[in-house]
Amino acid sequence: MAQEVKLWLAETRYRQKKYKQAQTLYNQYVINAAATDANYGRGNYGLGYASYQLREYFTALAAFNKAANAADITGTLRADTYNRIADCHYYNRDFAKAETFYSKALALGTANGDYAVYQQAVMRGLQGSQSDKIALMDELVAKYPQSAYAPKALYEKAQAYEAQGKHAQTQHTFEKLMGAYPQSEEARKGQLQLALLLNSMGKTAESRQQYEALIRKFPSSEEAKVAVDDLKRIYASEGRLGELSALLKSAGSNYEINESEMAQLTFEAAENEYLDKGKTDGLKKYLKQYPNGNGVAQASFYIAEAASQNGDTTEALDYVKQGVGEGSRRGVRRVGAGYAGRFADCKEAVCKGAREFREIGEEGYVDLQQEPCGARIAARG
Repeated sequence: MAQEVKLWLAETRYRQKKYKQAQTLYNQYVINAAATDANYGRGNYGLGYASYQLREYFTALAAFNKAANAADITGTLRADTYNRIADCHYYNRDFAKAETFYSKALALGTANGDYAVYQQAVMRGLQGSQSDKIALMDELVAKYPQSAYAPKALYEKAQAYEAQGKHAQTQHTFEKLMGAYPQSEEARKGQLQLALLLNSMGKTAESRQQYEALIRKFPSSEEAKVAVDDLKRIYASEGRLGELSALLKSAGSNYEINESEMAQLTFEAAENEYLDKGKTDGLKKYLKQYPNGNGVAQASFYIAEAASQNGDTTEALDYVKQGVGEGSRRGVRRVGAGYAGRFADCKEAVCKGAREFREIGEEGYVDLQQEPCGARIAARG
């Protein structure tokens, strides 16, 4: 009678999520129980679960193995025990043994076969067989289309295709996932991954469409947050940040873009275009849109540098003056009244001035020495 009380207390503690106490009570029960006792398997099954919840997988494995061989563990309960044995092997990084026990659970033909197939497929992938993983995920979706693991299976199938470098199949599988299980967590994750894939393939317009659709469907999700961050860069490079701001408002998104961030993103996009392609159109547009922006001085020096390299010393000088004037307004002072005049006669100085301005930033002081064709800019604390 005292033994049965321990078992009852152990089950009570487990339901209360007091797993350490439950583990102790289950352990006391099985130590004093004979293998022929009616609840021997049930005690080890409970000990396995309590240890599993504590992430003590070797202890859990030993208990589940004893439970699997007990007379009172049959049918669905035995299939579940095999699945937990497999899980323990998985967490102990023994994927081959894990797959063996998932197969044993599946062979019993019980209702939880979907989990066993799913995990079996994952094990194949972890062992390097993406083709087998794909085949098993297809089997799961075909046999258990209403299972909670069906959308997970499609998501993992797409990941397997991506691991094989098969972008077209990856895209098709993500699209199938989004169509078949549109409200699932995996659909959100899949649409985000699809947008990222399309962007990496240079399909910017298609990528943008997926990001936008994700934001409209799930405006407050974590996936939408990532989508917004990626769209900021895309829209900024296209000079369309205002449209993105309007989209976020219309979708009821929790994420927004304030004026300061829009200015910074516009500058960064223009800067990248200049550094990558040598184009200054974006920089000039930025100066018009945000004449008081933090990047005005830097943008001016970039344009001056480009103009100087193209032999247009007049434009170079104009933008150098604008950059130095903006720098002065922000706490950067110029020494040497004759310096600007010498820029007109020396395009090397313009380029050097732009480069050195970038190096010191706008935090310190700029001292422009009056040295012909070799103006030296030094930072002072």
